[in-house]
Amino acid sequence: MRGHAGGIIGILATLAFVALNCLPWRGPGGPQPPVITGAPPGIVLRPVRVLLLAEAVQTRLAVSGPCEVRAPDTGQTLERLAFLPEGPVVVTPVGFRMGNRDYPGGALDLVPLEGALAEVDGGQYRGAIRLIQGPGSTFKVINVVALEPYLASVINGEMPSHWPAEALKAQAVAARTYALYQMQQTHRSRAGYDLRADQWSQVYLGLASETARSRRLVADTAGIVLTYQGRLFCTYYSSTCGGHTQDGRYVFADAAIPPLAGVECPYCAGTKYFRWERTMSMADLSGAVNVALAAKGQTVGEVTGLQVLQRGPSGHIARLRVLGTAGTIEMTGKAFRHALGTLRLPSTRFEVRPAPGGLCFAGGGFGHGVGLCQVGARRAAEAGLDFLQILQYYYPQSTAARVSAGPHT
Repeated sequence: MRGHAGGIIGILATLAFVALNCLPWRGPGGPQPPVITGAPPGIVLRPVRVLLLAEAVQTRLAVSGPCEVRAPDTGQTLERLAFLPEGPVVVTPVGFRMGNRDYPGGALDLVPLEGALAEVDGGQYRGAIRLIQGPGSTFKVINVVALEPYLASVINGEMPSHWPAEALKAQAVAARTYALYQMQQTHRSRAGYDLRADQWSQVYLGLASETARSRRLVADTAGIVLTYQGRLFCTYYSSTCGGHTQDGRYVFADAAIPPLAGVECPYCAGTKYFRWERTMSMADLSGAVNVALAAKGQTVGEVTGLQVLQRGPSGHIARLRVLGTAGTIEMTGKAFRHALGTLRLPSTRFEVRPAPGGLCFAGGGFGHGVGLCQVGARRAAEAGLDFLQILQYYYPQSTAARVSAGPHT
């Protein structure tokens, strides 16, 4: 069966390659290529605050050259250093101890000067490092960095750096829009920062994933964002959609808009996660589901089966029912996938069938499937689409707009 499946996938890949190379550009209202409009009002360009560590007890900091230690609230310079040798940082009863120096206050900024770079646990970062005390002796470590250098790291964190330029430029615009949208939001759970540095926001590794090529590609898209009806929207994206991107309203509260309603995707056919199978024992399935339900004081006992209650137009599961010896419970497809583990269950676009001692999940895609299909963007770029065409395809009815560069971008 595995060899037979591989042959089918190979045929599908060949057919998909032919199809996508013949696929016409389809913009809203006709074949005209997209254009870049002026900036919508209300977009404030400022440095982005990226959470590197959420509950640190100790971390190691260094600065390669001149730097200042400042109080974030007032901007007052507490000390200027020729450089900061690598050393530990911990919370004290009155503030922070950095190396062998003590500084008062519940927050500190370590600001490199004259092109110097900060290091956090050996990783290098542009911009400032902010420390904010948390509960007990914990603290947050936040990188306050200009938006464009941030993006030069993100696009290589989110896509392989050798992928086609037009795919990476599409990623840059999607990542810029996502960041600016999140910077406009107010979340009590995100006190002091805008984005995380991992896959829960956008993968950001500082200089470790920044290259001359990524800086150039970000510069080629400078200031370009996507809007819908004159406003930024959350430009979600994921690895592989499996043939059709998912209607975002089934996954995210802010995604019930036409640009995120889902489109057919011929581009990712035949790629690694286009089709997959996972088998899980009933014992493992029961354990994973009940661990997730325990946080709400719920249980289903031993899982005996699953019933799909609702699918979106893309085939992704919106809601399902978990049957168990201690009762039944309904879950969203998103919650079910996270309960089992996003690597064990690559997407919510799957069928379920019995397997010896458990269940077999036969599905397609990797990730939530909303918005840009990253693997699809690569194949679309290889087929000749430019970054604006790729973005317009995956975010239909959106408009590309350019925000003027400001002093803090």
